[in-house]
Amino acid sequence: SPFICPSYKENGVIEQEIENFIDKFEFIISANASNNEHFNGNDLYGLDMCIELQAEIKHKYNCGFIYVLTKVTDEKYLVELKNRIQKLDISNSFMLIEHGVDFVELLKRSKVFVRPTSTDSRPLSVDESISLGTPAVASDVCWHPNSCVLFEARNQKLFNDAVEYVLSNYNMIKESVL
Repeated sequence: SPFICPSYKENGVIEQEIENFIDKFEFIISANASNNEHFNGNDLYGLDMCIELQAEIKHKYNCGFIYVLTKVTDEKYLVELKNRIQKLDISNSFMLIEHGVDFVELLKRSKVFVRPTSTDSRPLSVDESISLGTPAVASDVCWHPNSCVLFEARNQKLFNDAVEYVLSNYNMIKESVL
């Protein structure tokens, strides 16, 4: 494994706007991506799937979703996704951040981390999440630790089901990552 567990700071810094968003909800689901490229015609990091997930669960849970996109590489596609967020009426519960943040601090404040990629190698963010005790849900495109809940890549229903499984069985899942 290329993951080396860092010594996490006790109190990291998170922007006030993000802090205010987090405070509005019972819990946060988070995801990240280095860019917004496509692979074989699909959203590489699954931002589209995260938007659909939030639209599906917003009526069941008092949760916010924070998606960190470090670099915008396809502006036209990003505009389409922002329009989708508006159309699905989730702009108050879906925060799209288009710059880097203290992601470890965000993971510490998240109830679940998701990684719905259409391809991947060994995503360090899944390892970071689990090392912090935050349950992770990821597509089955590569090896993940046993405590990570997997779903079939690009299958929206199975992705939603996997996240809801974690939320419904949270204490049991959380124990498996500690």
